[in-house]
Amino acid sequence: MAPMRLRLSLVALLAACALTLLACSDEDTNEKGGGETTTEQTDTAAQERRARLRERRTEIRRERARARREQAAARLREKRQAAAEQQRLEKEAQQAAPPPAPAPAENCDPGYDPCVPPFPPDVNCPDVDGPVTVTGSDPHELDADGDGVACES
Repeated sequence: MAPMRLRLSLVALLAACALTLLACSDEDTNEKGGGETTTEQTDTAAQERRARLRERRTEIRRERARARREQAAARLREKRQAAAEQQRLEKEAQQAAPPPAPAPAENCDPGYDPCVPPFPPDVNCPDVDGPVTVTGSDPHELDADGDGVACES
């Protein structure tokens, strides 16, 4: 942002110098002519200088407006790039992280699938629906044959 302001300041300084040179060159022309200048010539020269000044001011305003538009577009591009980078990083983090383990149900023993109430009290196969996979310890001793599947019949 600072380089753009510096550039605009330099443009304004150059414009002021150019206008000063134009004014000096008009005075030199009048002096070299050798004759006296009339009021009409002086008025015409002043009008021309004012017209050039207006044109130059308009040009400077246009240059500044263009510079502001370019700066706004650059900021917008930077924001979009940063957002895209953030999304990419988040996606990579999600892909790299292992999926969260399902939270055990509050009233389920973690050693059984599907849910079996925690010990105590003791649960027997008639208290449970269908076969149950024993995934850890077997505090209810539902898997009598030790094959990992309880309440099979």
